[in-house]
Amino acid sequence: MNKKFYFNYIIILSCIIFALCLLYPYTVSTSEVLSRTQFSSVIVHVKDNHTDKPINNATICVLNTRQYYHTNKNGNTDNIQIPLFDEYKKDDYYIYNLLVYKSGYNDYIYYGLKVKPSQKRADISIPLIPIINYQDIETTIYFEPPYPKSIDTIIKENKKALAKIE
Repeated sequence: MNKKFYFNYIIILSCIIFALCLLYPYTVSTSEVLSRTQFSSVIVHVKDNHTDKPINNATICVLNTRQYYHTNKNGNTDNIQIPLFDEYKKDDYYIYNLLVYKSGYNDYIYYGLKVKPSQKRADISIPLIPIINYQDIETTIYFEPPYPKSIDTIIKENKKALAKIE
């Protein structure tokens, strides 16, 4: 009697599990999120500041997303797909920061890289400064200037009207 009871119990349990699998199929929800995410693409060119020769195997880190890329023998990265997140949105563009480095060269920080959805930027050229002496070690910091539209908006929103001079 015990064997028959366990056999029936296993069959009923198997039918319930099978029915649940049919009624509630497992789906991966990340595909929906990925389809809504917008991207911009960037190609970075890295060269030696003194010789203008391309630098092979320099590392580029997109600081906002912690994604790492490397340059090829021509000093170029492959097409870097940057996911555009609302937290980095400013006006009609997104702001990202890059860290570029290679052994024997000063680090280079690129602040304020501006990208738009579906945009492809290939105008980013990073001149790394070689380290010749210990005193030469100094991080290069570059700020991408804002668009003229943004500058005008900042001025208009923050400039006080001039009072009449008596």
